[in-house]
Amino acid sequence: MTRSVTGRAIFLMGGAVLRLLRADASAKLHLVNTGTKVLEKVEARPGHPFPFRLMQEGVHHLAPLMTRQRLFASTADLLELLKRRYMPAAALTSDALRAAVLAADDGCVAIVHDPQGTGTMPADGPLPLVLAATRTPGLAPTLELSIKGSEAASLYNRTAPTPLDDAAIGPPSVAAEGAAAAGAATTGDVGAEAVAGVVAEAVAGAVAGATEAEATAE
Repeated sequence: MTRSVTGRAIFLMGGAVLRLLRADASAKLHLVNTGTKVLEKVEARPGHPFPFRLMQEGVHHLAPLMTRQRLFASTADLLELLKRRYMPAAALTSDALRAAVLAADDGCVAIVHDPQGTGTMPADGPLPLVLAATRTPGLAPTLELSIKGSEAASLYNRTAPTPLDDAAIGPPSVAAEGAAAAGAATTGDVGAEAVAGVVAEAVAGAVAGATEAEATAE
């Protein structure tokens, strides 16, 4: 669901809240935020027809439904990515992850913590840590996390045996800094195949399976 005709952000919403909003034909309800934001529009880059980025707060809803744009990372690669926030594919220690990055389309990717190296999502139990990121274009792609330094430090400290402070977290890429200065965040543009896989299939599937609303701050 989106709240405006421009579709600046796309939210997942529970069935009960969605029915309430649809019943409000006279628009008497005044809502600030409801639902979980999964996609947010950013400034378009040349060669990217779909200028949206995947949001960290909603990525765990979409990851189970993704295929090529879902990557599995070892603990070592995940921690290094959280520490640096911007990492060339060539710097990844896992051959499987490096190959998956090269095979993925440019744009939104979900990076799943996979400490056992199974390359699969758990069939039951709690979901693993999932990171929202962007795969940059080119023959030597990089991964850019779509999270702030303080959040990266928090996630690092929840995963690593030895904690870090915020100052140890690396800065975002030059492209991400420029987007932030312009009022946007790290880009999450996706190509045609990623649009079909991430937005159409994943969002539709997640909305159909949602059972309750989650409130988030925009």
